[in-house]
Amino acid sequence: HAGAGRARNRAIPLMEGRYVYFVDADDTYDFAALADAVDIATTSKSDLLILPYEQEMVSKGSSSFQGMMGGDQRIWNKMLSRWWLGPGPQRRRREEALKLINYPWKQLTSTKLMRDADVYFGPTKVHNDVRFHWT
Repeated sequence: HAGAGRARNRAIPLMEGRYVYFVDADDTYDFAALADAVDIATTSKSDLLILPYEQEMVSKGSSSFQGMMGGDQRIWNKMLSRWWLGPGPQRRRREEALKLINYPWKQLTSTKLMRDADVYFGPTKVHNDVRFHWT
């Protein structure tokens, strides 16, 4: 296993769909919400859609949901406030969104953007499948 980054890099040239949503072995997904996200991105002609997430902590037969990481939750709450949803400067919204933790599994990205921007992942091995290592 050469790491998730290298696996993703090998997959990028093979992508055929309009959007890509990267997954890790230790993640679960709400596929109905993901389908809704694709519909929203398609309708709004968005190249990038940032999605909320929830962490599940698992240890010795029990699990609990922890919500988003603290910094992300504060930014997300700010972005969903009335001020952010009303008419306002798009640039500030984008700047706030860029402060969210940059994990590929929290965003839906157009394959066109991936290719046009020459997006690639670093070669560092990352333990993305921790849940399977420890159970």
